Amino acid sequence: MSKLPFWKRKTLSEMAPGEWESLCDRCGKCCVLKIEDADTGEVHYTDVACRLLDCGNATCTDYQNRKTFVPDCI
Repeated sequence: MSKLPFWKRKTLSEMAPGEWESLCDRCGKCCVLKIEDADTGEVHYTDVACRLLDCGNATCTDYQNRKTFVPDCI
């Protein structure tokens, strides 16, 4: 078994939900809408956030039910 931590051994798609959640540092970047350049693959952040984001503490205001209100939430 590798001594590397799971986040260095696994891709995001290989992680269990609990592993994925444990990586969250509450930066809020995942809740900011992004635009991907179709030609280059570059991702550009906008200044538009998900309506469930509490900008004061960078957390979701209804995390457990977020997919009900924002179906494409990742």
